[in-house]
Amino acid sequence: MKSTKKMGLKRIILSLLFLSVVNIQAFTQKADHFHSWWVYDGNFRLHDRLSVNALYAWSRNDYVKNWQQSLTRIGLNYDHRKNLAFSGGYEWIERFPYGEQPLPRQIAIHRFYQGITLKNKIGNIGLANILRFNQEHLNGAFRYFIINQIELKIPVRLNKKNTRLSIRLAEAIFINHGKSANKNYFGQNRVYAGIDVLVNQSMGIDVGYLNQYIIKGNQLIENNHTLLVRLTHQMDVRKNRRH
Repeated sequence: MKSTKKMGLKRIILSLLFLSVVNIQAFTQKADHFHSWWVYDGNFRLHDRLSVNALYAWSRNDYVKNWQQSLTRIGLNYDHRKNLAFSGGYEWIERFPYGEQPLPRQIAIHRFYQGITLKNKIGNIGLANILRFNQEHLNGAFRYFIINQIELKIPVRLNKKNTRLSIRLAEAIFINHGKSANKNYFGQNRVYAGIDVLVNQSMGIDVGYLNQYIIKGNQLIENNHTLLVRLTHQMDVRKNRRH
């Protein structure tokens, strides 16, 4: 009798586990995509503490075949101290239907942002914590979210001279808030690993892999595998430039 009861209990537990797995699979649709992002990121120094940031990101779906997103940014950076900076600006985004869970149509988003960047060093390893507040305007309504990004930059020394090569690791968490969150507070997570190459004093190239995990609501999940290529550009346009 005891063995029969144990067998019956095991069957019930296994049945419940099976139904739970089936239920999760039935109500959660996960889509995997392969993207590439091609980015120009320029900073133009106006003052010892003030610079303009101009960025354009050409984002492609199915490697490079289709449009995913176009993002144009203009912003202002204020270096309050050596390790503390503030930023703010505007982004114009055109988002396109793509992949297995496409938008019904192409949409335009107007985004405003304010950021705080804290930097530090442990030995030769550079640390950065970037906190950014975002307000998106779409279809007459605003959506609010916060991005918290942590970065590590590890120099790679190939000889005794100063290195031009470094490894960059980063993770960014997107947190929705306000009424627009609709109880979907975790927006997305981004994890990046790549190599930074300093071409010269004013230009660098970053190449790496970015994983973008998006919780879209309505039991929809998007998991994007992305090749990220970024050209960084620094220019000093001060009138009284120091030599």
